[in-house]
Amino acid sequence: MRHALRLLFAACLALSVAAHAEPLPKYLTIDFVLSQIDDKHPAVGLVGTEQLVRRLRSCLEPESPLIDTPLPDSTCGYWHFLSSEQQAQLLVLHRFFDVALADKAAARDNEAMAIAFIDFDRASTRMELGQTSELEVAELETEYQKVRTATFSSQAMQRNARSLLAIAMNRPGAFVEEVRLPDISALMNWEKPANEQEFYETIQSNNAVMRTLGNELGEGYRQIASSYLRHATLELLLSIDLHQAKRQQADVLRHYRDLNLDRNRTLYEFEVKADLGDAMTMQTAARVEQMKADFNLVIAIAILHMLQNKPVGELFNEN
Repeated sequence: MRHALRLLFAACLALSVAAHAEPLPKYLTIDFVLSQIDDKHPAVGLVGTEQLVRRLRSCLEPESPLIDTPLPDSTCGYWHFLSSEQQAQLLVLHRFFDVALADKAAARDNEAMAIAFIDFDRASTRMELGQTSELEVAELETEYQKVRTATFSSQAMQRNARSLLAIAMNRPGAFVEEVRLPDISALMNWEKPANEQEFYETIQSNNAVMRTLGNELGEGYRQIASSYLRHATLELLLSIDLHQAKRQQADVLRHYRDLNLDRNRTLYEFEVKADLGDAMTMQTAARVEQMKADFNLVIAIAILHMLQNKPVGELFNEN
């Protein structure tokens, strides 16, 4: 009997692998990665009511002080108020953005490494001509090696992020080339609901997990679940405030770095400044921070969308 079960499992696994054997598109979109979350995805059938009960029990235990509570996913946060399909969709959304962010960070570090090498190489030439000291060359080489190591690290993160995206899509071993970002400009101006009480009630009545529970749990658990679903919604609304503030901060920094690069470019053209390296690197770094702030905001909005049992794909303008 045990041998027969092993054979059956192996046959099912082979069918699953064969179904996903075709190569991935060169450019992955949000629509495509979300489409990979279907009934055949192994994560979709993993979440049961008992996990929600364990989470609710843990919520009854004393928590850390509020100031140390992370947002938007504290101990009693949103996660178990998402269906297993929604959890898999949220994970694949995270992994998709991770790839885009890893690529941007790698571009930043590659640029910094190239500039550090030029500085070191120029200093080496000047030392040969007796125009600078060995100490200065050693200092610049030390900086170059530091940036070079950071570049290798960011390149490793590119591959790591792609592997995790493939796994999240249930396509382990598939090669992820590029991701194509959707238009998220409309989400950057997302406004909180005018009436929070009505918003809470909408989520309570539409939430997929609460609907599934029905009478499966006792009234006490249903009341606790309802209370913590409301709290999870509050946490998300608060986190959106924080992400919007961070995004504004990142936008101001990016604008400053753009202006600084323009100024340095003008000085370079008039031969007042020797190169544009630092300004270019800081501009790219500012764009990485802005992208990170944008993605965090989008994820928080997407979670609120899912808690209302709305299709997350409709948030993105890809059609």
